[in-house]
Amino acid sequence: MLRLQRAGLERPPGFTMIEMLVVLVLVSAIMMIALRPLNRSRLATNARSARVEASQGLALARTAAVARNCRSVFHLTRGTVAPMWVTSCKASTIGAAGTTVDTLGRIDSLSVRFGVSVSGTTDSVIFDSRGLSQGYTSAAFGFQSATGVRDTLTITAVGRVVQ
Repeated sequence: MLRLQRAGLERPPGFTMIEMLVVLVLVSAIMMIALRPLNRSRLATNARSARVEASQGLALARTAAVARNCRSVFHLTRGTVAPMWVTSCKASTIGAAGTTVDTLGRIDSLSVRFGVSVSGTTDSVIFDSRGLSQGYTSAAFGFQSATGVRDTLTITAVGRVVQ
């Protein structure tokens, strides 16, 4: 045995480069197969998260209308940019005829945050001082990811959010 090692005929311990590449390719293929359902689940979660964020914006608009005793508006622009924001009268003008408005919260793009496009029957919902949608109009919004995962949000004629 000692003579074989000196002559360089016995292989040193370890793995060859080809063996390592074969294992790497097999592990990569298994990971691609295993991670595909997880990616679909993540996209479904993004559509659901966009719906929840929009319903929180609606709740903010409705609450502000009742608390400030004036009109509040929930804005959600349809399309692939989809900014969302809430406006209401300034708190200092409660009880007075003021024309200035506050933007409540932040202007947030659901498309950028969650990777969804937004469709809907309207781009704003107006709440009166009683918390009812102005004109008793209903609305619906759809949130769709690039792979087709979809979630919807419906606002009833009295301004209630239905998931």
